[in-house]
Amino acid sequence: MSIRDREEELREIRVLGDDPEVKSIYHNNALRLSKYTWISILPKNLFEQFQRTSNIWFLIVSIFQLVPYQLNPTDAWTTILPLSILLLLTLLKDAYQDWKLKKQDILINSMDYYCWDGCNFSLKKSKDILVGDIVRVEESQIVPADTILLDCDNTSKFVFCDMARLTGTAVLKQVKAVEKHQKIILHTEEGMVVNSNLNCIIKVPEPNLDYSNFHGRLKLVGDPSSMELKANNLLFKGSTLLGTNTAICLAIYCGCESKMQLNSQTVFQKTSRLEDKVNKWIIYILVILSLLVLLSVLEFYFSNSSENSSNALEMIITFTLLYNNIIPISLFMVIDIIRFSQSYFLAKNIPGLKFNTEKLNENLGQVEYLLTDKTGTLTENNLKVKIVMVNDRIYYEQFDDILVTDEGRYESEMQSHKIKEGHDTDFLSHLKNILQYENESVAGEFVRCMALCNTLVKFKSDFLGSQDEIALVKLAGDLGFSLREISSCQKVLDAFGRLSLFEVVATRPFTTEIKKSRILVYEQGSGHGILYIKGDPLSMMPIINKQREEKQEILKKTTEMNEKGYRVMIMAYKEISIEEVFDFKSRVKKAEHSLLNFDGKIETMFKELEKKSEYLGFTCIEDEILPETILAVKNLKRAGIKIWVLSGDSFGNAVMTSRKSHVIDSDSAVVQLKENSDEFYCLKNLKTLITQYIIQGIHMNRTNGTSQYCIYEQTEAENEESQALNTSVNYNQGIRTNKVFRRLSNVDIVESEFDKAYEPSKLNYTVHIDRISFLTATNNENSRKLLVLLLVNARSVVFSMMMPEDKGKIVRMLKENVKFKPIVVAIGDGEADIPMIKMADVGISVNIHPTSVVKNFSDFSIRKFSDLEDLILKYGHWNYSRLARFLYLFLYKNFFLTVMLLSYTFYCSYSGTSLFDASLLVGYNIFFTTLPVMVMGIFDQDFTSFQIEEHSEIYILGIKGSLLDWRKMLVYSFIGIIQGVLLSVLIYFCIPYVIDVNGGTLTLELLGTMVYISLIMTVLIQIYLETYCYNVLYYISHGLSIFFLLIFLIVQNEVGFTNTDLLGIGLELKSSPFALFTIFCTSIICVIPYFALHFYSELFFPNSMFLLSDNTSNLIGYNRLEDYKNSLLSVYTHSSIWKSTSKDEKFSLNMKTLRYNLLHIEKEYKEMFLYENFFTVKWTAFAVWVLLIAWTIFSALLMNAEFLYTLSRIIICAGFGVLVFIIFTKHFRIYFKYYILGSIFLGLLTKFALEVGFRSTSILATSLIPSVSYVLLCVDWLNLTMLIFLNVVLVVVSLNIEFNDGTREYTILIIGYVILTIAISVTSAIVGYYLEIYKRTEYRLMNISNAGVERNQNILSLLLPPFVKNRVREGVRYIAETQDEVTVLFCDICDFESICTDYKPRELRIFLDSLFKIFDRLCESTGVTKIETVGKTYMACAGLNDSDQELPLAIQRIHHTRRVTELAFSMLQEVKTIRLTNGNWLNVKIGINTGPVIAGVVGYHKPQFSLVGDTINTASRMCSTLEEHNAIQITLSTYDYIKSNPEIFFTPNTVEAKGKGNLDTYIIKEILLENSSDIAGGPGSSHTSKILSMYSHNSSIRSAKRSSLYETYHNVFHDRLERADTALISTSSWCMIKFNESEREKDFRYNRLGTNSRMVLLSLLIALVAYCINLLLSLVSYFYLSNYSNLPIILGRGAVVISIAIILLLHHIIYMHMLYPLAILFVLLCMLIIALFGLIYSTNTPPDLTALEIMYIILILTHSSGASLFLIVCANLCVFIPWAVLAPYSPDNYLNITNLLLVACFSGINFLAVYIQGKKHRVNYNLNLLANKEIKETEKLLAQMMPPHVLEALQNDIAETDRLIEVTILYADIVGFTNWSSNKSPEEVVLMLSQFFTRFDKMCIEYDVYKVHTIGDCYVVLGYSGNKSRDPVVECYNVVKMAQSMVDIINEENEIQGIDLNMRIGIHTGEVIAGVIGTNTVRYDIWGRDVLIANKMESNGQPGFVNVSENTKNVLEKDPNYSFEFIFNKDVKIQTLDKFIPCYFIRNA
Repeated sequence: MSIRDREEELREIRVLGDDPEVKSIYHNNALRLSKYTWISILPKNLFEQFQRTSNIWFLIVSIFQLVPYQLNPTDAWTTILPLSILLLLTLLKDAYQDWKLKKQDILINSMDYYCWDGCNFSLKKSKDILVGDIVRVEESQIVPADTILLDCDNTSKFVFCDMARLTGTAVLKQVKAVEKHQKIILHTEEGMVVNSNLNCIIKVPEPNLDYSNFHGRLKLVGDPSSMELKANNLLFKGSTLLGTNTAICLAIYCGCESKMQLNSQTVFQKTSRLEDKVNKWIIYILVILSLLVLLSVLEFYFSNSSENSSNALEMIITFTLLYNNIIPISLFMVIDIIRFSQSYFLAKNIPGLKFNTEKLNENLGQVEYLLTDKTGTLTENNLKVKIVMVNDRIYYEQFDDILVTDEGRYESEMQSHKIKEGHDTDFLSHLKNILQYENESVAGEFVRCMALCNTLVKFKSDFLGSQDEIALVKLAGDLGFSLREISSCQKVLDAFGRLSLFEVVATRPFTTEIKKSRILVYEQGSGHGILYIKGDPLSMMPIINKQREEKQEILKKTTEMNEKGYRVMIMAYKEISIEEVFDFKSRVKKAEHSLLNFDGKIETMFKELEKKSEYLGFTCIEDEILPETILAVKNLKRAGIKIWVLSGDSFGNAVMTSRKSHVIDSDSAVVQLKENSDEFYCLKNLKTLITQYIIQGIHMNRTNGTSQYCIYEQTEAENEESQALNTSVNYNQGIRTNKVFRRLSNVDIVESEFDKAYEPSKLNYTVHIDRISFLTATNNENSRKLLVLLLVNARSVVFSMMMPEDKGKIVRMLKENVKFKPIVVAIGDGEADIPMIKMADVGISVNIHPTSVVKNFSDFSIRKFSDLEDLILKYGHWNYSRLARFLYLFLYKNFFLTVMLLSYTFYCSYSGTSLFDASLLVGYNIFFTTLPVMVMGIFDQDFTSFQIEEHSEIYILGIKGSLLDWRKMLVYSFIGIIQGVLLSVLIYFCIPYVIDVNGGTLTLELLGTMVYISLIMTVLIQIYLETYCYNVLYYISHGLSIFFLLIFLIVQNEVGFTNTDLLGIGLELKSSPFALFTIFCTSIICVIPYFALHFYSELFFPNSMFLLSDNTSNLIGYNRLEDYKNSLLSVYTHSSIWKSTSKDEKFSLNMKTLRYNLLHIEKEYKEMFLYENFFTVKWTAFAVWVLLIAWTIFSALLMNAEFLYTLSRIIICAGFGVLVFIIFTKHFRIYFKYYILGSIFLGLLTKFALEVGFRSTSILATSLIPSVSYVLLCVDWLNLTMLIFLNVVLVVVSLNIEFNDGTREYTILIIGYVILTIAISVTSAIVGYYLEIYKRTEYRLMNISNAGVERNQNILSLLLPPFVKNRVREGVRYIAETQDEVTVLFCDICDFESICTDYKPRELRIFLDSLFKIFDRLCESTGVTKIETVGKTYMACAGLNDSDQELPLAIQRIHHTRRVTELAFSMLQEVKTIRLTNGNWLNVKIGINTGPVIAGVVGYHKPQFSLVGDTINTASRMCSTLEEHNAIQITLSTYDYIKSNPEIFFTPNTVEAKGKGNLDTYIIKEILLENSSDIAGGPGSSHTSKILSMYSHNSSIRSAKRSSLYETYHNVFHDRLERADTALISTSSWCMIKFNESEREKDFRYNRLGTNSRMVLLSLLIALVAYCINLLLSLVSYFYLSNYSNLPIILGRGAVVISIAIILLLHHIIYMHMLYPLAILFVLLCMLIIALFGLIYSTNTPPDLTALEIMYIILILTHSSGASLFLIVCANLCVFIPWAVLAPYSPDNYLNITNLLLVACFSGINFLAVYIQGKKHRVNYNLNLLANKEIKETEKLLAQMMPPHVLEALQNDIAETDRLIEVTILYADIVGFTNWSSNKSPEEVVLMLSQFFTRFDKMCIEYDVYKVHTIGDCYVVLGYSGNKSRDPVVECYNVVKMAQSMVDIINEENEIQGIDLNMRIGIHTGEVIAGVIGTNTVRYDIWGRDVLIANKMESNGQPGFVNVSENTKNVLEKDPNYSFEFIFNKDVKIQTLDKFIPCYFIRNA
């Protein structure tokens, strides 16, 4: 993608200092964490709840139970009541959670910030901040939006930003203010204010989630180049500002577009894996239920075939309701109760634990991967120095892994024995004692290095900067060396009460490239300086002054510390002599004043200085990790949980913390994937790693992993960085991008290569991977597959430098790309962890900040990481185990119940009778069997707490899934079935022996109750046997269950609580001892099989705890990957989550909704739509209102409508009148879309109510609505389509109500109405769809064209003054305007030749650009116009008429001489601060003159604005004759205007000027008086602020106001549209007949037809279908209706169908032909004849149907015929004239006339729409033609004014620098022109120059050379014209031929004009530096010593001759085809080179 393509995708923000944003097309800054609104909470929450399969099933059962047909064998309330309670409780719980989030929304959105209002900073709520607002943020305040730092109140112009919560790294981000901040923010006595003169454009990319991905530009209007914006210029929303009192920021992303909220977007509601599994089981159970119902229905018919009177549906419902308890609703109610109770008791047992949801408790028992953040999660976010080694002595704090010898020296673990308690060791306190008495020793220097060698900033009492450096400074303070003060130039150190002042000479910070920090300081009075250095061991080895063996020993020690998890920093120092210090300081000062990037120079100086530094020792720093955290990590890993660290910190820090916390095992091999940015090598490396570490099973142990070292000695000839071999395998191969090599080296994955068996249990490696490698690997499917295989098989993984979105991707990768879908837990402490927390199966926040929003996205919150051990291993396992057994038992008991119901159904011949009373069924699952299971689900423990702590491997039961799987579910289901069958058999055999109280046989109620009690007792015994932990509460639950049963039976026995069926049942049971005996025996017998099976299992298959204690359990060393060991590739599964989610192009359109994908583009389009269509909308509404009124009057007077009907119409007219009034209000403009859609919706409902109330369908009005809505009011196509669909549905209902007698005639009539209504609606929708696409496409093209025009106009504005730009653009090439007296300034850079020699090409351009931009700014502030820069000369002028008119009145009142003088003084002040690269100060000379001039434009192909006249020559002489540097010389004419100024000191002078003799002049100097009223000055003066104040408060130099694109676009080209232009098409004559058309008309027609092709095709297809159906209806009527005999209509419709079919078949052939519309018109004519047939002959066709068909014909005619407007008018006349003639003679003449008028309105609306759209399309077509023409003409002009590559760079706001080697330069001067012009008027002078230069310009084109510029009568040419391929010889030849042609042109003009002029031309070939410099009136200029030589060639030539240098001569002689004769002229001395250069006259041989 090219730069310009990328530019078009950037969003543009315009910022005006005096006109801040009041509304924005972008998102506001409101934060919304809550999920619901008051409107959406009910539907949205119910939708979420019905995601449960069970809830849907219960809803269906409830509906069945409520069917009022006595089909329910149970009571109707048994399901709907519990379901309603369940839904309501969940709704209330979710509403409460959302209410808490809403409160946080309000709190955050109500925070106050100061925003710029155009005059000052005023308070604004956070939610009201808009994109483009300038916000003032105070220290320690949270940044409200993603903002650009414009300025701050400290001198360094950078601030710190605490982003620990956003990115997960504790390192403070350093944010730089933008360049040129002084032009944006002004510093006044009141504080910082925005420059009200500010006018800038910020271009930023569309929002994305990546904190490190940002590129944008800030362009000040009028500046050719823009400032690059990077991520280090951004302050992000949610971060905390530090390091400054106040910062001024510009909001660029607000609200949901900020990176914090993009990374925190809400996700779908999480569900537990257990619930997902249960939902699947329920589906299977539903299948079983369906089979049971089906079998029961079949058996019912089989058993009752002779006396069956019930239909199948009734029996299906009956049996469904009978067996529905197989899935009890109480299951999920009890699950929710158990979860809530578990959460409550869990929060009691783990202090600080908080829940956001209790639905995921059981997930904690199945965790397989734990993904953790580092900073603040694993670590305590507190860096500490744990070990200090000074020289060879070690000091430490409470450190157990390091051993010391008796002498206190370091010794590794392998070299010494363990230290026993009480061993004499050196602690840090001992080091402090040493320092107190020997602070000048090595130890003293060591601590000084810790204290001084840093780049920290001390703000108030806090240190800001690197956390490592802060830790070192704090340790130094603890050791007695406190850093008291820090500034950029000095540091104050307090060493045991003695203050030392250190002057900072220079400093270099620690960077990722150069991993060391250096500072050179000079202590006052010491007599020498000290260089302190600290850095990474590898970077320090080359510079320390040690022997090779000593270096190796140091490196070995530091490496071992690294492996133990410490960050090692080596300290060194070097004494520097005072002479070297001062020399170094001087060199640094020179570099700082060079106006160039001096970093490289200073770095080189430090590298030279730091050689042979003295080694001091090293420090070991660690992120503090609590011991309990390390223990928790170990136990979690023992439990089979893999821990991955996802850190935003650096690679090394993440790895060291992982080692320290034991995430990385000490015996694991380490694989590093670091900086793999090339996809090819990343894939290759992954293949190699998988082959070695997984397939081959190679792994490294600690012995093999011992580090090897390679030490580099640093000699005088070497300055290399050291290298060392790490223990890991580093595959950073570098970036190789050779495409041919990549194609030849095929590394695609071959399936068979990795589809192999392997041994997962033997793998032992750890992966370290950084962000670059991760992103590279996931970009490609093959490399992603290999990455997943590598990571999943690793013991642990450490990710570093990860952004928040990357963490979310890692979680998704684990969940979506791993076959076994592990449960993932993510834990973090800040907003940076939100993506992974919300994506994980369980998200946990830890140690959260009070204001953090992460708690709202986490599922659990804990205090510290170590709480995970209990939360996951203990309570997680218990919760999962409890719920698993609860589910088994719940399903078991309901299978048991269902078998009993099925048994009784079989017993009673499938009659559908229930064995149990409804109340018994409800009590079974709620009161009598649920309480024990619930208690077990809350409190039961399969293993004790002690057992879990001792044997963490128990947790693997959850990972394996053995606690809840389908096998066990089948076992328990089988137990329920067996017990059910057994109980049924036992009861069956006992029935004959059971008698009731009266001695009778067993009743159904007694049988059911007896079976019910046996069932309950069996279930309770079964639950008892399944319980592990028997406690008092458990026994109480059993007792209460039995107690509830007894109470229930007693109540039913006495009063019949629910019904009277069970009245007296207790007495019957009591009087039948055998029944009681049967209950007791059957309950015992049913559980005997299970008890035997359980005893057998425990005997031969002992439980896991017993096996663990014996170390024989298969849990020990279990690895889930063992299930996939037969095929490595089987671990990976493909998913679509990695599809590119990059933003589409800026104007990409969603083809379904017809909306732009980018919201702000959609808003802009809607604004333009309203601007264009407001008139149409307004008068359309008014016309509809008038039509309604007319229709009401017509109906009341002529059609005798009912009073109520007329009254309703009047009310509708009044309501619509209110809407018409609202249209004219401002409120309508804001919410116009909602008004229109709402009006249509209310209109539809009102119309429907009238139609139903009066049983009269307004079918024509129904068909009128789609056309008006889509064609005229298409504000939102998708919503309109839904409304039109509603319209069709309502009309179908209305028709059915109106024609409800059910006869065939009316049925066919309704179908006919509906078909035509649907055809009209669908056709209108298609027309609206493609019209909307066309409008949006035009809008896109208009934007692109406007951007191109604006871009080119901006560049032209940079090259030419505004008052000549437009005339030059229109082709005017001669402009000469006499100016009154003006003041002209020339400023020359002294010794410019030496500067060109000293500077490199790019440095020279940057130097000149920086200098001239300073001068440009001074010109702007003093009201002086810059004219041009030529080489070393800067020319400016004040007093030009057009320029002065644009100045504020306050500036205009100051005389132009005074303004130019102040500009000159300001220039000198600025120059005094600039030092050249050679160490000298920059010097300039300034000359000023006052007098009249001619302002004009000369030249043709490269027009150039210039000033001509003697005034200009004299001003130039004032500069050139000035001998004194940094001085100003003025003429007498200037002196007369300023001689009375007391602030100027005048020194008389006399100079001799060429052509003018002796001139009296004055040297002026500024006298700085108190209360000076200067109006300009340098940065340190008050001049600039005063003048800018005038600009800001007195007036405005611009009137840049925001307007719509359409308005701007039309205003630019309005005058051109009004002109007669043959290139444009007519917007008025197109409706007339045209027998021949122009090419433009033809192109427009083809364009429109091509756009409408698909629309026409689809419309004809709809017509074909509609008429086919109508033909079918006619045939049905003909054959089945006795009164239908219209055979001609059938034949006619058949002909129409055939005609349309033929046109469709030939559509692609004939569509573009001019006769195509005639073919369509012929078909429509046939359709019209058929429609009017009912008026000609007396048919039964209703008038409404005839009118409806004619409406459809008109719709096709208007939009789908492709006819011109003239043909459409003619065709409409052909429609209405016959209808109007026939209507009065028809039977329903009034109705036909009414329909005629209504259809005429329909036709008029469509005609008006087509006319408006057609005219608009033609206007836009012309506008695009003009825009493209404008772009081409301007680009052609710009291409002539500068080389193509420079133009392209300027179009992208980039300033190019060219270094042209062996290029030829021509300087030409018109000899005698000064004398000739001395007696000519200025107009004549400009005319003569224009004639010469126009001919010269044309010769430049002919010879393909580039005109650089003209200076007076001097003409400069360059042989290089911008071509990519160069031939220096050809270029040189072309320049020589150009020179000879110039001489010929002069001679020709002499003969024509009768004058005596001549040309003196010099040519030289050499090296040139070229580029664009400055901010306004810029040009492509050239510099360099060879440019000076070319100028010397001209000045040492002779008139009429071409003088060339020896270089040019040598170039021409290279090609023998170029034959020239060279005549020696002379040797020209070049002063700066101190040599002579021969030159020659050249002529053709």
